[in-house]
Amino acid sequence: MNVSATDHSWRAVVLFGIAYAVVGIGFPNPPSSNEKQFMWRLGAWLTSAIVFAIHIGLEHLQFKSSPPRTALHASLAVALGACALAAAANITRARHTAATRVCSP
Repeated sequence: MNVSATDHSWRAVVLFGIAYAVVGIGFPNPPSSNEKQFMWRLGAWLTSAIVFAIHIGLEHLQFKSSPPRTALHASLAVALGACALAAAANITRARHTAATRVCSP
């Protein structure tokens, strides 16, 4: 079966979207504002920047996508990752709220 470059591009959008979500979920966010929190956030930002650069390079060099299509795919991957991160935050909050209601008198 022949898989076109367009199929590869959409698979890359999903894969990189998952990568952004993993970075957002995987890097801790310490509660206090100190140097440790700054370093974790800097690490997450740098990791996301590397993922972004790899995605753009892959789209442009490997898939030979035009600049507008490359921008579309990169932005869709970021949006997909952001939506997954927001969903994970809502699920975590719902679990915490449910556990608090069960445990409180």
